[in-house]
Amino acid sequence: MPARLALLADDGLSQPGIVVKTSSPKGEHERLPNPTLAVTDGSVTVKFHPWSIEQIVASEQADT
Repeated sequence: MPARLALLADDGLSQPGIVVKTSSPKGEHERLPNPTLAVTDGSVTVKFHPWSIEQIVASEQADT
């Protein structure tokens, strides 16, 4: 079952048991917006974020 997400065809996200969730969590002092797409089959969750680690670190150091 954990390999299930890796084997999905293009229409795989619409299969039973696959859940897609969007959110935009906000930390207390975060400067960047954080839209997130999460895909799960119940045992493995993959989250996609629009920013690289380098961009996040640079934004947090902008005022230091």
